[in-house]
Parts: sequence; C-alpha cells; structure tokens
Amino acid sequence: MDSRKPSSLDYSSYLHILALQRFRDSILKDDLRRAEAAAENVAASPEPFWKWVGSMDLATIHLYRGQSRRALRVLEEAALVYGRRGAFTALGHVTASHVLIERGENAAALERAREARRSDPASPEAAWFAAVASARLGTFESAEALSRELSEAQPWRREHVRGEILLAQRDPHSAALAFKSAATLLASQDVASTKGLSGYVPVWFSLGTAQLASHEDDARTSFLRVADARELRIDWPILYVRSLHALAMIHERRGETDAANEYRTRWNALWTKADLRVSVEPI
Repeated sequence: MDSRKPSSLDYSSYLHILALQRFRDSILKDDLRRAEAAAENVAASPEPFWKWVGSMDLATIHLYRGQSRRALRVLEEAALVYGRRGAFTALGHVTASHVLIERGENAAALERAREARRSDPASPEAAWFAAVASARLGTFESAEALSRELSEAQPWRREHVRGEILLAQRDPHSAALAFKSAATLLASQDVASTKGLSGYVPVWFSLGTAQLASHEDDARTSFLRVADARELRIDWPILYVRSLHALAMIHERRGETDAANEYRTRWNALWTKADLRVSVEPI
C-alpha cells in the first residue's frame, strides 16, 4: 500500500487540512465535540494518508476523555492502514505503547514498542518508549542499553530514560536532576522527534512527578508548563489532564481554593467517563 502523503493539494485534501485546523483549534479550547467531528471527517477519507491522520486524531480525542480502551482500539486500526511496515504504522504502535505505559501495563507497552521498531527500525520514539517501559518493569540494563541508542542524535531522550530508571529505583531527587538535564538539552537543541511528537511535555511531566515525590516546590512550575503548553500538549492528552489534576491538588494543599477549583473543573469536564486514574503517582 502506498504510504506517501498526497502529492498535490486537491480540493478534498484542502478540506481535510481545514478540518485538521478545526481539530487543533478545538482541542486548545477543550471543545472535544467539535474536535471529534473534525477528526471523524478526516478519518472517513478513502485516501490512506488522511484515514490514518483522522484515526490518530480520533484516538487523541478518546484520550482527552480518559477513555484509553477506546483509544487503543482506534490506534490498532490506525496501525493497520499501511500494513505492517513504515513510519506511519510505527507511530500507531508508539502511541499505543505510551497509552499502555500510562495504564501501568508495561509488559504490553514494551511489546508494542518492539512492534514499532519492527515496523520502522529507525524510529527514535520506538526505542524511547521501549526504554521507558523497560525501566518501569525494573529491567534497568535493557533500559540503559536502549537509551544508548538514543544518545547521539537526541541526547535528551537518554537523560529522560535515566530519570525514569532513577524514579523506578525510588530516587526521585536524582530523577529530578536527570529530567532537568533532559529539559536543558531539549531546549538547547530545539529539537522535536522526527515523527512530530514533541519531547517537552513528557519531560516536564516527568520532572513534575519526580519533584512531587521529593516534595520540591518547583513541581507546580513543571505541571504548569504542561497545562500552558498550547500546541505542544495536543499530542499528549493523558499528561495534560493529569497535570491539571496535579495543579488542583497542589493548590488545594496550599489552601488556594479558587485556583484548585479552577483546575479541578477543567479536568473534571474532560474525564467524565475515564478508565484511567487521574492522579500523578511516582512509580
């Protein structure tokens, strides 16, 4: 099956591009119904590229609602659009791996990351999520070996994995230092991953999680970066909503009721029928 993007901007493609802009604008306004309608329009396309894009966006909508099981089913369909090989197939598996990690199903997440690597051996995201899943499974040597594959092109990923290993080893203070290093490397190189997944949100979220576990005051700043990330957070719905919850809890502990209620209202409006836990918990 041809995995190339449409070669010319025909009228149908133009309409899909407009729908994608509506999708992104609606996500940033937390208007999930409008975003879902736009994604469904694109997913109904007979053109494989647009069908894949629309399916990935539908999965994103489900995750903004905390409905991970529905998202995983859609991601499975997205991964089949182009068959078993290629970057688009790999990204479907990579996203599923991330969802499974956030569900606490790390063995399944590792297998999906491995499937992504079989689909696209050059995918840095596949090695990254395989390393994170390995760290959370406690197979630290495997996580370190995978992180070494990431060091040359994008060293921030190696530091992020090092932080995940330290967090899994119950050393949140050292983990926070590693995540800060990852954030510094990411900012200095101004890099995003080759498949369009920005690294800022997961790095900030991991940093906030480690800071929360080590009772550091800067946890609020890290989660606020995720909540205010705008375009950067669109592809990270679970981390976005969990950051809203973390901010609500932090402000509540400070006795700042109005701020706590604001964040609580925002995440409650999104995760009305969620099958994911919302709380931020260290490994």
